[in-house]
Amino acid sequence: MRRIPLVLIGFVALTILTAHGQSVLPNGDFEQADPTHPGKAAHWDLPDGLGVQWTDALMATHGKAIRMDTSVSEIAVVDSYTKAGLTQWVFPHPQGNAIAETYGLSLYSEAVPLVPGKTYRVTFDYMAEKGTSGKCCEN
Repeated sequence: MRRIPLVLIGFVALTILTAHGQSVLPNGDFEQADPTHPGKAAHWDLPDGLGVQWTDALMATHGKAIRMDTSVSEIAVVDSYTKAGLTQWVFPHPQGNAIAETYGLSLYSEAVPLVPGKTYRVTFDYMAEKGTSGKCCEN
């Protein structure tokens, strides 16, 4: 069995299902807080609190969500990462332009166990604010 980290890019809820509908992604709906760090969702990396936030969902049908604001500048993101103690991601020579123009934002889950040759289905809920150019999964 291999384990791979999952990158989350702007999704409200995410589920990885086996062909039989069983989720292999712990806390894919972000509802559970990490018992050792209540400011983050269990089984997910710590959000910086500026570009990436673990917050109440805008829709009443969801309790918690991951919110990503890619209009924040690279400099502001680097400052926020530093304040949050996030040192695993490096943005060399950050500029004042929006992080969306260069690196974008992501949030990683714990490793997800996958079996070679097994079929998986990824599903998620995604929302962009009205009047924005928020787009998902474009090439």
